[in-house]
Amino acid sequence: MSMTDDQQSVALMLVLWRRALLSGRKHRVGRPVLRRLLLMDDVASRRRVRRALLATQLLLVAYRLQSLPIRATIQRAPPWWLSTGKFYTGRTFQKHFRVTRVLFDDIVYTMLHGEKMGSCRGPLTAQMATGAILDRPSEMLAITLWRLATGSSVREVAEQFGVCEASVVRWTNAICHWLVEKYKPLFGIPPIGSEGCAESFEVFLDRSRNIDGIFHGFPRVRGAIDCTHVVLARAPAGTTHPLAFLDRKSQFSMQVQAVADQDMVFLDVCVGWPGSVHDARILRNSALYANAGALFQDTYLLGDAGYPALPWLVPAFRGNHLTEEQIIFNHAHSACRNIVERAFGMLKSRWRILRFMDVAIENLPTMIAACFTLHNLCLLHNVDLFDIEFEPDDQLGVQGSQDDWQPPHSGAALRNTLLEYMTTPD
Repeated sequence: MSMTDDQQSVALMLVLWRRALLSGRKHRVGRPVLRRLLLMDDVASRRRVRRALLATQLLLVAYRLQSLPIRATIQRAPPWWLSTGKFYTGRTFQKHFRVTRVLFDDIVYTMLHGEKMGSCRGPLTAQMATGAILDRPSEMLAITLWRLATGSSVREVAEQFGVCEASVVRWTNAICHWLVEKYKPLFGIPPIGSEGCAESFEVFLDRSRNIDGIFHGFPRVRGAIDCTHVVLARAPAGTTHPLAFLDRKSQFSMQVQAVADQDMVFLDVCVGWPGSVHDARILRNSALYANAGALFQDTYLLGDAGYPALPWLVPAFRGNHLTEEQIIFNHAHSACRNIVERAFGMLKSRWRILRFMDVAIENLPTMIAACFTLHNLCLLHNVDLFDIEFEPDDQLGVQGSQDDWQPPHSGAALRNTLLEYMTTPD
């Protein structure tokens, strides 16, 4: 079947168009020509022309794709933990994660099997991990330790380990909760007659003997008690009274009460009180105060002048008109009591997130308690601070203030007896 002159001209134009595309030149078919193609009466010719048009369109698409600039593919480097961090050992590992590799592996083993510290809960479960992948316990623990040790933001930690920010928050909360529950036996006032109790008596006795004017040291001291402030990034959201967290330095903070022994190990921790609450109020609402009668029998703690005198708590004398004996007593008292301030300084130097916390209020107490737990674990395994300098914790100046609470059983008689005993020669 022969084609008309118009059909031949259209077909010729399509052929020329395709050749122009193959040669790299642009050529456009006008709308009148396309309209004439659609109005052709010869079905077979229309079919051939449409095939040529389809082939031409495909060539046009290929030409346009070929003319587009090539988009470069960026090859991201593998995350630091997978490429470098997990292979650290010795001092290098300890410098980054604040624990030794042996202690790290021991905690990971306990997460999987739960055979350490048999008197407490078992391994980390899927419910405690809140959906975390339990075949990555090393990475979960490493992320938690890195965040607590450096105080880095969630975004920085996520970028460092190659995970999303939600995983960093979820895994950190899960591991901190597990650490607090798992290692509860690390805390507790040692019973009278135990080896730790006898060692405490001896150390505090020797520390107070070295003060001029002291003839006898503090006998039967169990430890020192004090509070420290953990500074918050902002006023806690979701609380009834957010301004209650505003402390004397006009910073938002959370109070932590702790008792430290002669080795700077924390024996008792009370977390969660707002920064504006007085130390004495925290004490009388704590479990330590409720159980003091059973814990301290003819023994006592040392506290600063912000605490009241109790039968088991001996504070320093306060005021501007002290006698010479009271001043000497306070010097000996300070030499023994600063052990808890040094413990706070070591704690915040090792776990620097405690210097400035940008954490949701519901997760704050657990994360702070986890830092205390890791502190005790490090001391138990003799993990030193070989490259970290720490100073006693800077308190907010509450030593000279005291609230209006008067305890039912005052310990003023015990303090006066100690004053006379320590400043009187044989």
